[in-house]
Amino acid sequence: GPVDMEIHKANQNKDNPNPGVSDFPPAPVLTVATTDFAQREPEIAELMSKVSFDVDLLSNLLAWKQDNGASAEEAAVHFITTQSDVWSQWLNDAAREKLAAFIK
Repeated sequence: GPVDMEIHKANQNKDNPNPGVSDFPPAPVLTVATTDFAQREPEIAELMSKVSFDVDLLSNLLAWKQDNGASAEEAAVHFITTQSDVWSQWLNDAAREKLAAFIK
């Protein structure tokens, strides 16, 4: 459902006598790398600067993993084979073509 900030804030109190229903508001997740890493692994640093997951997509992926008793590796394969529109935005042309050809 929608985010109700008043309810969400009240729900943060474990002693709230009347918890309500509210979705969680967006929460940024930051990817941080040291300068040393970015200089040593520039391609990985560039890739990680582009990686972004929509909350619903990540929730659905985690639900699929749980529902199917899947490992993290199996969930990654499921993501790669079903969400090319997402991960293809993170890769350069050469990597995108190689991965797309590999999963066909």
